[in-house]
Amino acid sequence: MKAGKFIHAITLVAALIGVNTAFAQQILFNDWFVDDVPTGPRAATGDASGLIGEFCISGTGACVWLLQQATLGCVKGSKISVSMTTDTNSVNTETVCAPDGQTQFIFSDFALVDRTLRSAAWVRIDVPTGTGAYSVRYSLNGMTDALAALAARATAVGHGVRLPSPHPDCFACNQEFMACTQRTHGKGPCSACLGCP
Repeated sequence: MKAGKFIHAITLVAALIGVNTAFAQQILFNDWFVDDVPTGPRAATGDASGLIGEFCISGTGACVWLLQQATLGCVKGSKISVSMTTDTNSVNTETVCAPDGQTQFIFSDFALVDRTLRSAAWVRIDVPTGTGAYSVRYSLNGMTDALAALAARATAVGHGVRLPSPHPDCFACNQEFMACTQRTHGKGPCSACLGCP
């Protein structure tokens, strides 16, 4: 997808996601939950000041990883590089700013974020600001179960499919991903393996 089309799609997704307002009962998975917002199901963790999660958009087949923060601002459509550090890995990735109620940072590389978080117990995300780095930390305890429930819910009600085309050789790709992150000391960029566990 070309950059202009991606930003347009991200703006549309952000407008559809809206603010952190659930209208269905939450199902808890340790520190994570699955529920529905007006645009479709999500799996997330966080509190009133912010959250991180995967949102699926009804009728589009699109799911995105998203960081919402109530105390940050940014220019709509701007690209912001963020650092993601876990207990097992560290990567740099890009987000697109979509302010709508709370500031939303939509991760451009779904597969990289998904792979990085699935192999960890916690994540710290550093977002650059004019006065230095803004850091948030979230527990990933219960995330894989929440994502499995999200995938089942999204598929059952036709909201979307998470990873549409698996990589042909997941083992080799996973090995290369880990070697790349070690070689670059977590600074990347390292290509993630779409659809691999």
